[in-house]
Amino acid sequence: MSLFKVREWWTTQCGDGEEMDGGCLAVGNVDNESGGPMKIVVGSFSGILRIYKPSQKDYRAEDLKLEQNLGAPILQVEMGVFHSCSQRDLQLAVLHPKRLSVYGVSAIQGEESSGGSCYQLSLLYKHNLERSAYNFTYGPFGRVQGKDYIAVQSLDGELTVIEQENMAFSKFLPNFLVPGPLCYAPAPLDAFITVNSQFECECFRYGPLSATAGGLLASGDDRSKESRRPRAEWSTNLGESAVGLHVA
Repeated sequence: MSLFKVREWWTTQCGDGEEMDGGCLAVGNVDNESGGPMKIVVGSFSGILRIYKPSQKDYRAEDLKLEQNLGAPILQVEMGVFHSCSQRDLQLAVLHPKRLSVYGVSAIQGEESSGGSCYQLSLLYKHNLERSAYNFTYGPFGRVQGKDYIAVQSLDGELTVIEQENMAFSKFLPNFLVPGPLCYAPAPLDAFITVNSQFECECFRYGPLSATAGGLLASGDDRSKESRRPRAEWSTNLGESAVGLHVA
């Protein structure tokens, strides 16, 4: 007999017929409200970004604080310290097939009768991607303090590291056929973990990956030559494909 019960507290329908997956959802204090509650950020393949602030049981119209069309399918949303001028405040990273954009979210005060404040997006910077993106992970790569970097995985196996406003380097992953889940394990491991098409869970440490890249973006020759691809620190065969990875 279970001691715990799950009860639905708040629910809403995101649009009409829109599609999304697990990477299109993020929860956190995205507007950096002092002592504020968590907000729910949802993106869809239709390009619509929504931010909800549930305040009580059951959905009310004023719970929707922002609804904006970003003009391209949204593959993933995450919150982190992605701007060089901030060491504590959170920003919102949005991944599109050919672009990574980072936004600041702020509240605009409104009439209480109309639900109080709403939110607005301010584009801080964006990076156009040469190859079609699949997903990304983020964290304090290289044991950096007070900031988060981003690593984008493309559909053809390129891992591009973005150090906030700068494109740092990229490398093609070995044994690659189709993209898989990707996560970052912080120090002391300081490594990327993914699952390849051979059902192997592989670990790539950030230090050697960065050193071998030499601060350069990968070329077409790097893609065609397996010898130029990094070697995994360790790998283990899972025996089946994986749909998600998380470090806890």
